[in-house]
Amino acid sequence: MPSSLVQPRGALTQHAFLYSAGTMQDLGTLGGTWSHAYGINNAGQVVGDSLLSDNVTVHNFLYTGGTMYDLNNLIPSSSGWVLDSVYGINDSGQIVGAGTYNNQAFPQAVLLTPGAVASVTTGTNVTVALGPQVELTFADVVSSGTVTAVISLPGSVPPPVNFSLLGSTSSYDITTSAVFTGNVEVCIAYNPAQITVPAQLLELFHYSGGVWTDITTSVDTVNNVVCGQTSSFSVFAVAEPIYTQEALSIRYAAVQFLNKQDTMGNVQLWANFKPPVPSAQGAIKCTFDEITLFSVPFSEFKRGPLPNLYWYVKNGLDVLIDFNLGQIFVTTPKIALTGLDNATVVPVEITISDVSGLEIGFQNIEMTKTPGNWLVYTAGKT
Repeated sequence: MPSSLVQPRGALTQHAFLYSAGTMQDLGTLGGTWSHAYGINNAGQVVGDSLLSDNVTVHNFLYTGGTMYDLNNLIPSSSGWVLDSVYGINDSGQIVGAGTYNNQAFPQAVLLTPGAVASVTTGTNVTVALGPQVELTFADVVSSGTVTAVISLPGSVPPPVNFSLLGSTSSYDITTSAVFTGNVEVCIAYNPAQITVPAQLLELFHYSGGVWTDITTSVDTVNNVVCGQTSSFSVFAVAEPIYTQEALSIRYAAVQFLNKQDTMGNVQLWANFKPPVPSAQGAIKCTFDEITLFSVPFSEFKRGPLPNLYWYVKNGLDVLIDFNLGQIFVTTPKIALTGLDNATVVPVEITISDVSGLEIGFQNIEMTKTPGNWLVYTAGKT
């Protein structure tokens, strides 16, 4: 029922809710005692209306990313429009409803296309917030203007290869009338509930000239924000990698014993494998002659300076993984090497397990020891 037909009902408490996977979620209100929901899209965005804190005034809302927003506060104040009713929302985030323009007596049909507009002033290191989802920092603004961010529906352009775009609240077409030089830092928030991989694997892509470019510089897993650097504007989107469940093959592997004294020594391992990498939501484990060199949850790996480069350093253990090149480097603290002196074939196993604990990856690499130099290696399996 449109909000124009709904009369405020005092202290009666009714809340809009979202029912999914057997759970009823209270969407809350805009401060008053009741709210009603009228439409939902496939991204889980909900539109409706709610009493404000005075329990008299009714405003329309957009519920997205776990927060209820007053739609009238999302419309540019200079537009002249005041929303009266909302009827539905499509998968592009567009909202159909009715409102009055420049204090006209009767409402008119309106189509709202989600986005945000902000002013850009001249100066250096100019930061502009475009709603709760997008923040830009210009290195140098020569001439002032405005900047606009409009939600770009995932699927309107093909996603990057081996990546999946997140929901519509993490994809934006950004334009500006300001004149600037140098780079601009683009930061876009993401919803942790929408990702299926560890957050540090997220990438920020820029779509320009029909090509996606990974521009990621940082992933803030505390505040749920991905940032990147660009020198031009168009479509920007947060994406997660798609991992296959296929077994991978070793191309080459080598192990070297460092600082060996009697039966103790450090182990250094290097392996080259065939990308793409399987699901990395669980843990990465490496055993050497049935000795566990390391077993580390992937969430504890830190992001490297390059895309898909990750490392883990703790208590003498140093693990570096390059998912682009398909390489892993391991240096362990000093461990017991008992029984390896007389061994001619040493089994090595590198395993990647997914979130369910299913082991996928490298298994049973038989490495033949060369005489004298404590280097064991194999040409690998293909």
